[in-house]
Amino acid sequence: MLTINMLALVRRGNFSTCGRRDFANISIGDHVKAVRSFCYNDVAMFARLSGDFNPIHLDAAFAKNVFNGPIVHGALINAFISSLLGTRLPGPGTIAFSQDVRFPQPLYIDEKVQGSVVISAIKKRFIFCNISCKVPETEKVVLNGKATVMLIEKIT
Repeated sequence: MLTINMLALVRRGNFSTCGRRDFANISIGDHVKAVRSFCYNDVAMFARLSGDFNPIHLDAAFAKNVFNGPIVHGALINAFISSLLGTRLPGPGTIAFSQDVRFPQPLYIDEKVQGSVVISAIKKRFIFCNISCKVPETEKVVLNGKATVMLIEKIT
């Protein structure tokens, strides 16, 4: 459902000024959090888009040999963080410059995950962020790391 709604917004072009910030409105310590889950169809769609059909993500019988069931692609979890960076904080006009992420624990299909972005430093055109995803019920960390982004103030 979230995927369909986001695609509809992109098709209508509603992201051009939605939540737009500039450097003057961004401070160290600013943060944003959001919660969602990934269902089997989300993971299957990501597999089709990325070409990553590893059965650890799609085949329950195979995944049970290693984990408690199919796990969400790490890149899909990271895409959730990317959505926070690009639409919420810093927001539209944000371009990823670098990321260093780890996936210390698996995220299972249908497990709720809370994504978090915290601004840790601002230097010239670069914004440094601490990023993380955890399962709210258990505090299990499924992604942690750092991202450096650029906020493009004028898009030509």
